[in-house]
Amino acid sequence: MKKLLGALCLFFFCVTVVTSSFAANKPAAQVESTATPIDLGAYHAILIGINDYHSFPKLKTPIKDVEDLAGILKNQYGFTDVVTLTDKTEDKPTTENILKYIREKAQSLTEKDNLLIYYAGHGGNDTLTDAGYWVPINGESKNMASMIPHSQITQLLASNKIIVKNFMLVADSCYSGEMISRSVKVYPDTKMDVALIRKRLLETKKSREVITSGGNAPVEDKAPGSDHSLFAHYFLEALKKNENRYIDMQTLFHKNVLPEIKKKDKQQTPQIARIPTTVDQDGLFILIKSGIAESLPPDPNVRIKELLAKIAELEKEIKELKDKQKKAEKELELVTESREKLRKDNASLQKEIASLQEQQKKVEVELKQVTNSR
Repeated sequence: MKKLLGALCLFFFCVTVVTSSFAANKPAAQVESTATPIDLGAYHAILIGINDYHSFPKLKTPIKDVEDLAGILKNQYGFTDVVTLTDKTEDKPTTENILKYIREKAQSLTEKDNLLIYYAGHGGNDTLTDAGYWVPINGESKNMASMIPHSQITQLLASNKIIVKNFMLVADSCYSGEMISRSVKVYPDTKMDVALIRKRLLETKKSREVITSGGNAPVEDKAPGSDHSLFAHYFLEALKKNENRYIDMQTLFHKNVLPEIKKKDKQQTPQIARIPTTVDQDGLFILIKSGIAESLPPDPNVRIKELLAKIAELEKEIKELKDKQKKAEKELELVTESREKLRKDNASLQKEIASLQEQQKKVEVELKQVTNSR
C-alpha cells in the first residue's frame, strides 16, 4: 500500500511540474524578440528646391525644405548619396539639369538600390491641355517648352529600363495632384503592422510610388509659425518623430502626414499612389531609422521550429508519465484484489468467532446448571 501511495504522489507531482514548465515557457503574443538585420540596399536622393525664379514670383520655403530634408535623410535614415539642386548650388535647378540629374541617377543605380526624388517649387497647369508641370528656375510663363511636364517624370518612373528596386517621387507644388488624377492608381488607406512590414521586406518586391502635397489646385507655400511649407512641415516632423526602425511611406503618410495637414487646411489634400506599370510589384519604399534597435519579430518559420521541438519534448515527458501511471494502476489492481481477499477472510473469521462464542455461552450455561445441582 505504501508503494502504491508513493507512485500516485509521484505521478501527480510530475504532471504539475510539466504543466507549470509549459506555461512558463509559452511565448506571449505581444513580446517581440530581436531579429537578424535585413539588407535593404543603398539609399539615394535627389532633392530639388527653388526660391528665386527668373520669371515667376519668389517662394519662401523650398530651399529650407530640401536642406532640412537632406540632413534628416543623411543623419537619421542612413542615406549615403544625397544630391541637392537649389538656387545656392553650383548646378542650378534648370529644366536641363533637373532632367539630367534624375535620368542619369535613375539609370546608374542597381536593382538593390532605393531612389527618392523630392521637388519643392512652383507647379502649374497648362490651360490648353490641362496637363500639369513643374516650373524650373529658368521657366518662362509663355514658353511651355521651358517647363517639365509631369508626364516626363512619371514616364521615367514607369520605364522598365530603370531597374532600381524602389523609386519614390515626392512633389510639393501647386497642381502636383494632377500626376495622380491622370497617371496613377491611388493607394487604399491601410496601415502596416510590424509583422506585415517584415513579410514585405523579405519579399523584396519593386515599387514605383508618388506622394503629392495636394490635389489639382494651389497649395500653401509657408505654414503659419513655420519656416517650411505646410506639407514639408508635417512630412519632416513625421520623419523626425518616427520611433520605428522600419517605416514604410504608405504608413508614414496615412498616419502622420495626411491627418495633420487636414487639421490645418481642409482644402489641401495630399495624396499617395502607385505608378501603373509592370515594373511596380506592389512593393514598399521602407525607410530605416538609425539608432533604433532591430525589434521586428523573427521569421515565423524559426519560431515554428522552436515550438515543434518543445512539443516533441513535452510529448516524451507525457509518455514517460503515462507509463508510470499504468504501472501504478497495475499495483493498485493487485492491492485491490488482495484487499478483497482479506475482506472475505475477515468475514469468514467473524462467522467462526460468532459460532465459537455461541458454543461458549452454551458451555457456561451447562456449567452453571451442574454447579447448582451439587
